[in-house]
Amino acid sequence: VVLNTQPVGADIATFWRGFNDPALDALVERALRANGDVRIAQARLQEASAARSEIDTSSLPQIDLQAGASRSIAPPTTGFDLTRSQRTGSAYNLGFVANWELDFFGRERRAKESAAAQLSASEARLRSLYTQTPAMLHSLDTRGRIINVSRQWLLTMGFAEHEVLGRPATDFLTAESGSYASRLIDVELFEPGRVDVSELQMVNANGDILDVLVSAIWESDAQGKPVRRLAVVQDVTEKKKLAARSHFAEHDALTGLPNRVLLNDRLERSCALQGRHGGIFALVFLDLDHFKSINDTHGHDAGDLLLKTVAHRLQGALRDSDTVCRLGGDEFVLLLQDLDGVQDVHKLVPKVLDQVAQPCRLGEGADAPVVNVGCSMGVAIFPDHGRNPQTLLLHADQAMYAAKRSGRNRFVIYQPAELSVTP
Repeated sequence: VVLNTQPVGADIATFWRGFNDPALDALVERALRANGDVRIAQARLQEASAARSEIDTSSLPQIDLQAGASRSIAPPTTGFDLTRSQRTGSAYNLGFVANWELDFFGRERRAKESAAAQLSASEARLRSLYTQTPAMLHSLDTRGRIINVSRQWLLTMGFAEHEVLGRPATDFLTAESGSYASRLIDVELFEPGRVDVSELQMVNANGDILDVLVSAIWESDAQGKPVRRLAVVQDVTEKKKLAARSHFAEHDALTGLPNRVLLNDRLERSCALQGRHGGIFALVFLDLDHFKSINDTHGHDAGDLLLKTVAHRLQGALRDSDTVCRLGGDEFVLLLQDLDGVQDVHKLVPKVLDQVAQPCRLGEGADAPVVNVGCSMGVAIFPDHGRNPQTLLLHADQAMYAAKRSGRNRFVIYQPAELSVTP
């Protein structure tokens, strides 16, 4: 306001220098040096105004303020407004100040507009990157509602964006997964920097269940308060199906135990490992006694239940380092690892005999039959009784039949000349 009523002065220069703008400082310095010329021009304009006459601008002092401008500030207008000069003696100063003020604040406005445009463009690029990323992404607010999803998420789930945004994420999960996920997205359990990795099941637009692996983290504001939850979702449905098929290819469907395929693999590995290190292990061939009569008397369902019970008991009787396999029917194979000698066989195998011989109820009802079943076992020890899987299996099988011939419910350790029988 002061600048609009008087020429540039020292006090005004001090005011504008407060902006700490080098270009502005240079302009003010130039104006101060031209201060005397400004006053002369004002006096002549006042005289012309009093006489109600025009003034020849060529007679006015040439005030050069252009040199005060920098590339960041447009040069101010230095001409005189003759119409204004007939009404007021401060017209020149008004013209100069108005032009400079418009330029200064215009520059600030343009800088803000440019920054806003750059921010908007940056946000648009980030949003495009988020939505176009070939991965399932979603963002949740602090109430667990979906606020953003990627295009891949929509394509995989079969929904349109308007069908998803604003809805709770648990709407797209099975009941069990939804209950678990609700605890994960509880803001009260927020921990800065913690990444949650969860196996969940989602339900797509067709009602199909997808197995997914979700990695999620909370995003916080400057005060550390959680504002939204960011998640990457990996569809592992096909991978789990392949794993299941692989599992069934190597495991018995009834008992879940490793089958002949996995047994051969582990046998080969054990032969190679113990052959290099000079260790020993035992292969035990086990066959249930009188299983056929139980199956014929009580039915195949009862027989299956007995097999599953025996499988469970065998696992409980052995160590974690040992392997229990089912070859088929009532035949099982035990792979006893990390033995110090034959004496360990005499400690472990009797425990197996005892566990299998326990009474077994073939059903859950009070009237379900209870049976007692024993087993015959043959033992072959690496490397004395064979150095490859085929030879060890053959000798363990021969020892098992020797145990049956000797009265059943016992084990026999293979001997090349004569078989050692243990009741």
